[in-house]
Order: sequence, then C-alpha cells, then structure tokens
Amino acid sequence: MKFITWFFVILVLVTVIVYFYYGNRIKYGALYAQDIPMSLTLNSVDDIKKIIPQSPAQIDTLVKQAIVHAQKIIDAILAVPADKRTYANTMKVYDDLALSDLSFGASICQILEMVSPDQSVREAAHRGYVELEKFSIDKIYNNKELYDALVAYNNGNRIHEKLGDQETYFVDYTIEQGKRKGFDKSPEVRKQIDECLKQLSILSNEFESNIAKDVKDVKFTQDELAGIDENTRAGWSQDTDGKYIIPVNPVNYQAILEHSTVEATRKKMWQEYATRAYPANDDVLKNMRSVRQELAQLLDYQNFAAYDLDDQMMKTPADAYQFLHDILQRVSPKVDQEFANITKNLPDDIKLNVDGRIDPWNEARAVAYYKKNNFQIDEREIAEYFPADHTLNILLKIYEKFFSLVLTQKQINGLWYDDLRLIEVKTQEGAVLAYVILDLYPRAHKYTHACHAGIIPATFKVDGLPNTKLSVVIANFPPATAGRPPLLNRSDVTTFFHEFGHAIHSILGRTRIASLSGTATKTDFVEMPSQMLEEWLFDPHILKMVSLHYKTGESLPDELINKILATKNMYSGTWVQRQGFLSLVSLDLFDKSSSIPTSDIYYSLYKQTRPHMLVSQDDKGWSSFGHLSGYGAKYYGYLFSKGFAREMFEYIENIGLLDPRAGAHYKDTVLSWGGTQDPNTLLYNFLGRKPTIDAFIKNLGL
Repeated sequence: MKFITWFFVILVLVTVIVYFYYGNRIKYGALYAQDIPMSLTLNSVDDIKKIIPQSPAQIDTLVKQAIVHAQKIIDAILAVPADKRTYANTMKVYDDLALSDLSFGASICQILEMVSPDQSVREAAHRGYVELEKFSIDKIYNNKELYDALVAYNNGNRIHEKLGDQETYFVDYTIEQGKRKGFDKSPEVRKQIDECLKQLSILSNEFESNIAKDVKDVKFTQDELAGIDENTRAGWSQDTDGKYIIPVNPVNYQAILEHSTVEATRKKMWQEYATRAYPANDDVLKNMRSVRQELAQLLDYQNFAAYDLDDQMMKTPADAYQFLHDILQRVSPKVDQEFANITKNLPDDIKLNVDGRIDPWNEARAVAYYKKNNFQIDEREIAEYFPADHTLNILLKIYEKFFSLVLTQKQINGLWYDDLRLIEVKTQEGAVLAYVILDLYPRAHKYTHACHAGIIPATFKVDGLPNTKLSVVIANFPPATAGRPPLLNRSDVTTFFHEFGHAIHSILGRTRIASLSGTATKTDFVEMPSQMLEEWLFDPHILKMVSLHYKTGESLPDELINKILATKNMYSGTWVQRQGFLSLVSLDLFDKSSSIPTSDIYYSLYKQTRPHMLVSQDDKGWSSFGHLSGYGAKYYGYLFSKGFAREMFEYIENIGLLDPRAGAHYKDTVLSWGGTQDPNTLLYNFLGRKPTIDAFIKNLGL
C-alpha cells in the first residue's frame, strides 16, 4: 500500500514538472509539439536503418519533412506574445532546432555526399544540403523577427527566471551571435548580408564537393614501383598491360612517397596529389575570399579574419600571428638540425637542388631512409604489430577503462555500404548513450581523409532522460591484401584515437543545450581533447597493450618500443613548421585583400616558413585544403590547442593514464560542459590554474 501511495505521489510530481516545463511550449505551438523529430526516435540499432535515407527519393522526402518541421518550431516561437515569453517557450524551443529534422537532415546529407558509393544518392544529398542551408539562412540565421523574439525574452521576462549556468551562457551567447549576424543593421544591409551568406553556403559546399569528386589514378610498371613491397602492390589492380592502377589517396600517397626508390614515380604521385581539385577550386576559393571579405565589411570588421576570430579564444588575427611567429621562431634551430640530419646521408635516388633545398616529393623518402638507418625502424614492419581488428578493440578498451564506459562492437547492414562497423556506447549501469558508425576503409568517391561527423547531438529529452547520440567516424586505413589482414601504420592508430576522441567528446559533452553540446565549442579549442588523447600512444604500457603481431601474436618488444620513443622528436620541429605554414595560409587568405592572388600568398608563405623545401609551381595545395571552408581563418587552432593538450596530458599522466578517477575529473571539468562554458574556464577548472604552452615546447625536444 505504501509503495502504491508513493508511486502516485511521484507520478503527480512528474506530471507537474512536465506541465510547467513543456506546457507553455505546446500552448503556443501545438502543431510543433505533436511532432517527434527523427533525432528523438533513435532507441535501437534497427532505428538507425530506419532514419538514415538510402535512396534519392528518401532524401527528398527527408528534406521536405525537415523544412516543414523547422517552420513549425519557428512559428511556435513567433506565436508567443512578448509579455508571455519564458525560457521554456522561447529559448528552449529555439534550441530545439538543433534536434529538429532540419539539423538532422543537413547532417545526413553532408555525410551521404561524403561516403555514398551511389552517384544518384550523392547528388540528391548535395541538392538536399543546399536546399536546407538556404532555408536555414532565410528562416533562421537571417530572420530578424525570430531574433527579435529572443531579444524580447532576454530584455523582458528573463529577469524573473533563475537560469542555470548552461542556460545563462546559451542566452548570452545567442544574443551576442545575433549582433555578429548584423541584426542591428538596416534592412538594405541585412539584404546584402543575406546574399553573402547564401553565396558562401554554395561556395563552401562546392569547394568541399570538388575535393571529393576529384577521383583519379596513376599507373606504374613494376619496375617503376621499385621499393614498394609485394603486400602493398597486392592491394592494387592491374590493367591489360600489367601496369598497376593506383588510386590517388592518402594511403597510397604515403606508401609511394616514403618507400619508392624511383624519384620519377614519387614525383608523379606527388604532382597528382598536390593538384587535387585544381583548377576547379582555384576560382571557387577566389570567390569565397571575396564574398567573405564583403560580408566582414558589411558587419563592420576590417576583414574576414577579424570577424572569424572575434568570438574565439584567440580573439584577434594580431594575436594569432604573434602566437604563430613566436612558435615558428622557437622551433627554427631544431628544424635546421633536423634537415641537416636527414640530408647528411641521402639515398642514391635523392639529390638536393643547387641551392641546397630538397624537392617536396623527396622529403618523406629522406625521412623514412634516415629513420631506418639511424634508428633501425621501418614503419612497414611496425605496422605488422597493428592488425586493425585487435588494435581498434584495445583502443576501445582504453576508452572504456578511462571513461568508465562499456563499448561494444556490433554488426550493421543496410546503410550506405556493407563494410561498416557500429560501436554501442553504454554506461556501466547499462544505459545506451550513443551509437558510433565506423566507415574505415577507402573506396571510390569516398571522402579521402579522416573526420568525425555528428548526426544527433547528445542532450536530454523532455522527461529529463538522455537521448541517444549518433555520429560517424570516417577514415581511410590500408585495406586487407591477400594473406594479410588490414594493418595500421602508427599514424593510422593515432588518427583513429584522435577521431574517436572527437566521438567521445561529442558523447560525454551531453548538455541541456543541444546546439552547444559535445564538440560545439570554440573552433580553436575543439581539437584539444583529441590531440591530448594522441599522447597516450607514446606510453610504453599503452603500446604494449595495443600491439599484437598479426602472425606471431606477440606485442611490440621493449627494444622496438624504445626505438619508437627515441624517434618521437626526430622531426617534431618540421611538423610544427608545416602546421605553422598552413595556419598562416589560412590567416593570410582571409586577412589580406582578396585581390591578392591565392597562389601569391601560398608561395610567399611557403618560402618564408619552409626554407629548406623547394617551392614547386606544381603545388596547388590550397585547392584541396578542405579546412579553408569549415575552419576559415582558424586553422591555427590545431597548434594553439596542441599546447594546452600536452599540459593536460601530463596532469592525467601523474594520476594514471588508465585511472578512472582522472577520466572522471576530465569529463566533469571539461567534456561534460560541451560548448556551454568559456574554454579558458574549463582549462582553469581542470588544471587549477591558467594553462601555458611550456609543456608542449618541452615535449618537442626544445
């Protein structure tokens, strides 16, 4: 009897809470409230197959449904009288757009265009994404009436409500972003801003699409592939003349440039790789720079770089330039020494230029040759200790232990490709938190790099329970060959740990604000968690755990681990220098006048920052620099966040790399806040002090 009484008391309390939390939302938006977005219907593996479209017709239906659903949310907000506005019926409903079919559909369309082997699906996904972006710009991003509704709440009834930390940050952030969108401008200027945004949406999508569509092969005879081992060649098909047909992708590019002993072969592969998406993206980028500059000036910024960095940790281009120039100056002596080391005893197939510089297609070969002769390390032999299945299983176990999770691999069929994996992420109590789809191996028309892409953000449903998050990790690891399973290079192992680190961030960054959950942080902070996790792979104990020779079943021997650790800083200065070069390209393209040719900026910076490398006019790297679309002027964020990552790693290392207490502290102070707090606050809360880059500089061997 007592149990029944308490049951009804609890039921009444839940009903009251739901009414007050949700009642005003359905009062002023009944049609919207009755709709359940696709993102809240995910409860099982079978549901994934139900919600991801597989045909152009299904994509078209999703796009139409998404627009209708988003419009209902917008109408629900606008229907609330100004004096009746509350956080629940205005700000919370606005945040629901991140859970809407609009957000879900845009994410799905982007991913399908990147991974589907079906051209009709890719084309439908491209059209769908463009249509959803146009709707978003017209009806959300540049909707003055909608922004005024949010301002009405902020300036009115907000004062009568006690908001939590996340809700307070969200309201302040949303109002500030509205100012950055130019809602204080005249209707004529806003019309120009609207046009710029639409053009940029098309240009950005076209830029990325051109990279993905540039699918090409190179052909070589067996003699031209001298130095390439038989197992690698076995993965390539041959034409009727016996020539090997080699797709131009990162896996094959690395294999050829590091190990081919024929310079002409290396040069041919390098030229094909360095000219991806050229000349198509040359004009696209030129127009993108021009329109971004116009947009920034309409918003009263000197240039797009100033606009792009204004709400970041770095704040100004001047600060970013200072950071980059300082760090490049600090690594310069080390770079000089590294170049002297690798060129002291070159193989016969490499000659320096008359001015003492090395050709770009010879650098990787020189480094691999130096590493093998001086450290007795051949990365191809080390890869034999990293069969993909075992390595990925153990990496997942590391995540399990450190973050107190349960990660289970499951089969999944019926999506865009058969060779996919699925990771189910649960709490130790058995509650499903997320599903992560793994698409790990290269194929024609697939995105050629590695990334993590969110589909459904991690947040909470109306009843207060967690929703089920969904995302995808895309990679292009070496596939299996005859007699050998897929074997991962150490760089591949690092790539997976990095990208799955983004997935973990997006899962554990579960916030009450869907639009600011997970990796929806400031761009110059978002790479920090993943770059911090990369450091695990230089720990001897972790290397022992992860490795298992595919033939002998033995882990990496101590002697080989010591050699690996000895090479950690062998070329670290040059790595920083290259990242600095790309960061300056990213800044300069949007800081300097768009009338300056992209090639002039690129080649000038190459000469300044990479003095030991020949500047080749065949290098059109800006055309395939995909981050220019999404990261804009903020590519410096990789180096910037790397500095903090090392300091955080050392804090955790002192506790224990597999100690759940360290994982809990990291989750509670950093990850769980998503983008609902200033990253400076998160770093301070984690370390107990302000961060520096001293640990990063020391770790470079300086």
